[in-house]
Amino acid sequence: MAAFHQYDTGPRVFSCSLGGSLRFPSENSGAHPRRKDRWWSGCKHRRPSVAGTVYQVASLVIHPQYNSRTSDYDIAVLSVITPIVFGSGVQSIPLAPAGSGPVAGATSIFTGWGLTVEGGSASNVLQEVSLPIISQADCRAAYSVSSITDRMFCAGLLEEGGKDACHGDSGGPVVVGRLLTGLISWGNGCARPNTPAVNTNIPSMRQWILDTTGI
Repeated sequence: MAAFHQYDTGPRVFSCSLGGSLRFPSENSGAHPRRKDRWWSGCKHRRPSVAGTVYQVASLVIHPQYNSRTSDYDIAVLSVITPIVFGSGVQSIPLAPAGSGPVAGATSIFTGWGLTVEGGSASNVLQEVSLPIISQADCRAAYSVSSITDRMFCAGLLEEGGKDACHGDSGGPVVVGRLLTGLISWGNGCARPNTPAVNTNIPSMRQWILDTTGI
């Protein structure tokens, strides 16, 4: 797990804005970051002064079709100036291949530092939750056919709610079977019934990632 940080150049106070995932030699995140700042890897705590290594971002490529209104094509690729040092606490993750879209009922794992309850506070310690993948038909029924594009998929507890990603988790990894299958993107509130988490579909973005990064 890695984090994208915006920072004040005065007191140099860091604030965790987004999550992301390491795929050597580039990183995948949501398309929300709009400027080059810092990328922090190997972190279990929200603040880099506690744990992790801070890397300066060299480049940020947002998908050219990203739509901030609909969150379609919600993906970006970042590279860092100095090579990321891998070890016991820092590992890359393989990407789910093109054409291998998430299967309904499969267990997905979300991680992030977002709010622990809707309207609450962000967590300082990295959180994890397991959620079942929801079929595309059920996902579109929960929102609308036009809201859920082929670049998206849903995960969550439809009828009961209670577990979800939340504000501040955007860009973080959605892992299925040890493959990076999605990136946390958007939703309606947090953990509400019949409003599952909507995620960027990595298999549908695989060709763009390859064209952009060469991997």
